[in-house]
Amino acid sequence: MENEKNNAIEKVENLSTDTASGSAAQGAPKGKASAKKTAKAQTAPSVSDSLKAEIKREEERVENTQKEITRHEKRVKAAIERRKKNQEKLKAKERRLSNRQKALKARKTAIKNRREEYKAEKLRAKEERLARRDMLKHESKAEREKRIAAEKQAKMNAKLEANKRRHVLREKRSDMLKQKRANKQALRQQRQAAHHQDKDKKRARGIGGWLAAVISLGSTTLVLATLFTLSLINNSGVSFMGSTAVAETYYDLVDYVDNLEVNMSKLLVSNDKSQQQRLLGEISTHASLAANDLAQLPLKDEAKYYTTKYINQVADYSKYLVNKLIDGDLLSKTDKENLSQLYKINTTLKEELSALNTQMGVDFDFNNLLNDGKDNPVLEKFTQLEANAVEYPKLIYDGPFSDSLDKKEPKAITGEEITTRQAEEIFESIFAKHGIKNIESTGESHGKIDCYNVEADFDGGKIFASISKKGGKLVMFNNYLDCTAQNKNLDECVNVGYDFLSTLGINNVTAVWATESGATAYINYCVEQEGVILYPDMIKLTVCKERGVVSGMDGVSYYLNHTARDIKEPTISQQTALDSLSTDLVVDSVRLSLIPRGENKEALAYEVAGTFNGATYYVYIDAATGKEAQIFRVVDTVEGQLLM
Repeated sequence: MENEKNNAIEKVENLSTDTASGSAAQGAPKGKASAKKTAKAQTAPSVSDSLKAEIKREEERVENTQKEITRHEKRVKAAIERRKKNQEKLKAKERRLSNRQKALKARKTAIKNRREEYKAEKLRAKEERLARRDMLKHESKAEREKRIAAEKQAKMNAKLEANKRRHVLREKRSDMLKQKRANKQALRQQRQAAHHQDKDKKRARGIGGWLAAVISLGSTTLVLATLFTLSLINNSGVSFMGSTAVAETYYDLVDYVDNLEVNMSKLLVSNDKSQQQRLLGEISTHASLAANDLAQLPLKDEAKYYTTKYINQVADYSKYLVNKLIDGDLLSKTDKENLSQLYKINTTLKEELSALNTQMGVDFDFNNLLNDGKDNPVLEKFTQLEANAVEYPKLIYDGPFSDSLDKKEPKAITGEEITTRQAEEIFESIFAKHGIKNIESTGESHGKIDCYNVEADFDGGKIFASISKKGGKLVMFNNYLDCTAQNKNLDECVNVGYDFLSTLGINNVTAVWATESGATAYINYCVEQEGVILYPDMIKLTVCKERGVVSGMDGVSYYLNHTARDIKEPTISQQTALDSLSTDLVVDSVRLSLIPRGENKEALAYEVAGTFNGATYYVYIDAATGKEAQIFRVVDTVEGQLLM
């Protein structure tokens, strides 16, 4: 390419030289011949013009050649850049591969180390157990007494340390609640100021003063267990949660329903027992959480009764199927048909909630949930769901929300049916010490026990209660008033509960579980007959540690199940039951108890309380078969102790 350029330049220069020479020769003509030649030349095409054209063409060829050289250089340069980028990509890929190999190697090493540590720990634990057994065989009485005393002291020290940790957590939570109340108070004052500045708005809507008087409630611990639960129900359907809290609760409910739809669809196509157990466990958990959120929405019970029943049914039917798979059985054709029907209902519920979300939009004010139908699309949608409720499958299984339990006749409720006025009089006599006023009957509820709903105001709060239509028994109630100071300890709260139950004529009970969260104590009482704890006959109370009064009660299980039993002697001895336990469990106490088992059945069991790795467990050994009937573990949380 360079040679062609040089040749073209040289050719142009030669042409220029020839042109100059020709011009000089023409400039000196001789004689007539020269004059004739000059005249002839003037008539012919100019040589100079042709040379200029040739020169121009050569210059264009040179320019084109130069452009081609430039393009070639750019292509070469681009090729070099691409090669560099490819080399860099290759090096990056090699680095990623190297890092991945290193990570895989490190992971394999970590797994290997954990396995070795687990084997070593297992071997060490086995050696300790063997050494302990050998020591127990040969230790003297004095050595045994000394060892037991040391173990008790160590256990006591551990409990003291745990109590200290819980105290610190409670203090932190108390500080958070104080800050939360301060923020709410500031917001309340802002609303009051805005209310006074806009009296016309107050006359138009009539809600400003009410909003300023809303009472904030403390959170209630949800315990997901068949035994030892405390779930107090708001029968009036009125919620005292703020708009933000209601919004979070509603959207959590929507998320749980979506999760149920996904997991139930997976379950319908699964044929693996392990996968089915995992999916059923997730379904049960999400359904339980959804039921809790639905209960907290400020909607009247009649607007969400069937929806609540459906979600609870899904939760407990899933638990029943999990236990069935654990026992080695397979899901039957009927089980799958029931699951398919429940899935169709959930799909409809999901679609309706999705349509409701679209109708509400992004700026929906959840305070509208407090309106009785007006500007309340949520209430309208749930009312529509109730009106169009499908026929749920009748499920008979081991669960607290079983359809069979719905048909159960309360054993502890007798007498004639009372009137609404009599229910209000019973309510007044029970809560007379609270200084109640404005007693009013708000309707009826038809659950496991048919009741009249009664409410009243008292200094700074409200009381909602359910009085059984038959016999006039206080089945459940909630006392809505903030409880902040801790003026009573847990033992004193237990005695407050005993005194309250005594006023209801219930005296043959024993406190079987007590825990606390902030300024509220949660206590479960069970009937005790001939030294046997009757867990089906359970009453659940909350006690305000500030005022030293019972602030809530759920006596449904007690009134459904309480009756005198013919308790037979256990088939196996206590020692046989203890021998069946894991040797890792350190036993603290043993007592006989009656626990619910299966469809309307009860079983006598040894309740064994013990510890393992710092955690407390309750193991129930069937007194007839010697098999483990149930196991609960005590879990420490910032909300208190839960049995899971």
